[in-house]
Amino acid sequence: GTAAAVRERRESAEPIIAAHAGRVFKTMGDGIFIEFPSVVSAVECALLIQDMMAAANAGYGAAVAVATGPASYHYLCSHPRFHPDYVMHSIGELPDLLERFSCDETV
Repeated sequence: GTAAAVRERRESAEPIIAAHAGRVFKTMGDGIFIEFPSVVSAVECALLIQDMMAAANAGYGAAVAVATGPASYHYLCSHPRFHPDYVMHSIGELPDLLERFSCDETV
């Protein structure tokens, strides 16, 4: 069922997260909060997880949010595969955004 699918996807994501030096610090349902040593690691990992999710879910990816400082935003804007659908200005906007965006958009 659904719980098994979530568990399988999370297990599939674990090696990707580890390869990018990520540290899972909270899980909630099908959501994972991960800390990375750099924005580069975070974005590269997020894109690979989106690819993995799309392959496992008949083309549907995963919603990804990357929180960074202002200097890192310039890196994100220049990344060839990172084209955010929305840029948050504070983490307080996250609950509203999660309701508005589909599962294959990047926030």
